[in-house]
Amino acid sequence: MEPKDTIDIVIVDKNPLVLRGLVALFSEDERFEIRATAEDGELFLKLLERFRFDIGIIGWKMPHLNGRQVLTALNERDSRVRVIVYSGASVAAQVQDLGGAAFYAKSEVPEGLLEIAYQVGQGKTVFPYRKREDSTDSLFFTLTPRELEMLQLLAAGLSNLQISKSSKISQNTVKFHLKNLYDKLQVSSRVHAVSLYNRALNAEDP
Repeated sequence: MEPKDTIDIVIVDKNPLVLRGLVALFSEDERFEIRATAEDGELFLKLLERFRFDIGIIGWKMPHLNGRQVLTALNERDSRVRVIVYSGASVAAQVQDLGGAAFYAKSEVPEGLLEIAYQVGQGKTVFPYRKREDSTDSLFFTLTPRELEMLQLLAAGLSNLQISKSSKISQNTVKFHLKNLYDKLQVSSRVHAVSLYNRALNAEDP
């Protein structure tokens, strides 16, 4: 993205109060032009089809499509829109791994988001310092779509037979995917795998 005088943004947050606060914040800064707002990730993706903008400021846990799914969809579309995740969840590493442009924590002063957005508008990426040992959640991003599906079905309490029927694959194939899943997550059982998965979900916004 080439630097420009006015940065066009779209703001998304599931909380109407937060959304109104962000609109008020950015409306007072002449560097930005708010093109639209939304309260869920699915609508954000639909806005991409309606008009052009430079930056999306989104939450992480949103209705219909969450932050992870939005970033994945943008990668698949090869979109040039840059995304800042503004969230209370500790997901900076995930946002960076998924190709996001920046992460800003809701625990910080809201005004700091203005500078983050401006830096992203100038083509930069902005993330907090990332310790190597803090990248445990990144293990989930080594999973294939099928393995992630397996994990979600495990978390839902399905047996191997039920997973086989749900996914329309043989039980041997289920076992194959689960073995790869356990190896990638560095666990030895479905209980441990589900525990890691639930912990990651619980780390997101309430």
